[in-house]
Amino acid sequence: MCGSKGEGRVRRRRTSGPFDFLGRSPDTATPEDLRAYQLHMVNTNVTPSTNNAGLVGLRFFFETTCKQPAMKDCLHFRTEPRKLPVVFSAEEVFEILRVAPGPRLKYRAALSISYGTGVRASEVCNLKVTDIDSDRMLVHVEKGKGGKDRKVMLSPGLLDLLRDSWREAPPDGWLFPGKPRVNPLSPRQLYRGFSAANCASCRPSRSVARKRSAPVSA
Repeated sequence: MCGSKGEGRVRRRRTSGPFDFLGRSPDTATPEDLRAYQLHMVNTNVTPSTNNAGLVGLRFFFETTCKQPAMKDCLHFRTEPRKLPVVFSAEEVFEILRVAPGPRLKYRAALSISYGTGVRASEVCNLKVTDIDSDRMLVHVEKGKGGKDRKVMLSPGLLDLLRDSWREAPPDGWLFPGKPRVNPLSPRQLYRGFSAANCASCRPSRSVARKRSAPVSA
């Protein structure tokens, strides 16, 4: 068997599925064997993510351990089906924001920024107090998707909500501080707040792709 015995044992444990399918030493696999194995995974309803994870191990095995780089050309990744995101109606959004959990108005304001501007959850959490430009009614997003800065419009309703939240608990640095306050609110904490509000609004639990939805007015 190609490669060291120790390396082979480790790699075999990670790719035992195809080798059990072969029923013989894995380095004797032919392109036809690999095609048959991939067809077997499709026919047995193996998910694309599981399929691709196994192929990554196989590519390493043949290219690095067995020094057979040509074999990787026989391994083809599958594409995960892409689903349309769930888009809430304006009435559903209003109800979710109305029952957003405490403390105070922090989660309501953070979720309102996300829905009202289309800003991603991670971008909302990383907003600083200085990113709110009330004179020009803009929100400055720093190092957003692709590491790029951009500006989004800020509605009067959102500005009033941010000011109310400020009066309740003046932030210092981060617009939405986490715990401890020297750190920003995390996207996971924000999503938990959304989930709690979604349940409290008596709506069926629904996930939102990329933790965002269509922008609505605040």
